[in-house]
Amino acid sequence: MFSKIRPIRTEADLKLVVELCKADNVVPMFPTHLVISPDERVVGYTSINNVPLVFFHLFKEYGKNPRDAFQIIEKQEDLVASLCNVKSFGITCAKDSPFYPLMEKMKYVLAGQLFLKNL
Repeated sequence: MFSKIRPIRTEADLKLVVELCKADNVVPMFPTHLVISPDERVVGYTSINNVPLVFFHLFKEYGKNPRDAFQIIEKQEDLVASLCNVKSFGITCAKDSPFYPLMEKMKYVLAGQLFLKNL
């Protein structure tokens, strides 16, 4: 089974993202969509409100499996391409993230502190 991405629809959705971000010691950056695991848990969020810059965070308890994260990133790319009609966009990735050294394998190019990708 695969994770899914869906819009934040309620105040409760948004409060949950804020609480989970606090537990990870991160500040939520304009969350617009939830990342939902196959067992229906909220495991991350993404923000496509500010395309071409996309914010994305998988919560620590879930974000340990690169394969799961890459599938979610690919879904995010598809969502951004279809909803926002863009040909490229940027995504943030912290240097201490286990995914940082793998971003170039996903065809992202490091540009300063952002990874950029043509869709």
